[in-house]
Amino acid sequence: EQRRVPRQRGRFDRHKACCEAQFTMAQPPFVSASMGETVGISCTRSSGGIRSKWNHWYQQKPNSAPILLIYNDEERVSGIPERFSGSYDTSANSVTLTISNVQAEDEAHYYCQEGKFPPNICFIYIIYTIGRT
Repeated sequence: EQRRVPRQRGRFDRHKACCEAQFTMAQPPFVSASMGETVGISCTRSSGGIRSKWNHWYQQKPNSAPILLIYNDEERVSGIPERFSGSYDTSANSVTLTISNVQAEDEAHYYCQEGKFPPNICFIYIIYTIGRT
């Protein structure tokens, strides 16, 4: 599925993060995994090079604010389990969030963001959901 994201205000308006983008992102609508498996969630930018150190991942659970998991492509936030890791692939023009040994508590929405860090300007918000099979 491709999604066009033109001149759209970001999901984190309370932080005044403003989005403006003129490209498409390919994404799966849903990612499922069984407990103990490893799952990868990728964001692929269709045009313009994806920028190193500009990519971040968030997790949001129901009735909770999003929390930052990974920043600058692969830096894990203190307190986030080592099961969560980020990677960056220039040849594929994409970034990937990998969750190893998936647990029930990993069921959530996952957002990727391309933008400066701290994230005061954003270019990509894509949502993924991990659910029970």
